[in-house]
Amino acid sequence: MQFTLVRHGNAELASGERRDFDRQLSAAGRADVARLAAWLRTRQPPKRALISPAVRTTETWQILQAETGWTTAAIFVPALYEATAFELTEMLQDGDILVGHDPAISEVSDMHSGPAMSHGSCVRIDAHVVEEWSP
Repeated sequence: MQFTLVRHGNAELASGERRDFDRQLSAAGRADVARLAAWLRTRQPPKRALISPAVRTTETWQILQAETGWTTAAIFVPALYEATAFELTEMLQDGDILVGHDPAISEVSDMHSGPAMSHGSCVRIDAHVVEEWSP
């Protein structure tokens, strides 16, 4: 099973008048995501795009889609906003891209020997069952 994890780009700082959910990407965050898109452009488009509906993850996906030319429709999954790593792995299928948040997204990467994920970063995971036994 192969899938791609994307951590949203750097967002504006939280303020007392704006919910965390509503924070937008910063200018630097938008630029980082555009650079990521240039790298992803040469990869196969995802079969499904699981996106947290938070503003910064939605903006991240919009930039990726515009810059890569991918036509994969976004599936906005409210549970992604506060999901655990286990919950993320339960949602993923072969060929998916998931745009989400830390700490869960880095924890999923770590489960597959990938790196901790900084803002605007991506990891492609190739997970194979090597051997299985059950009674």
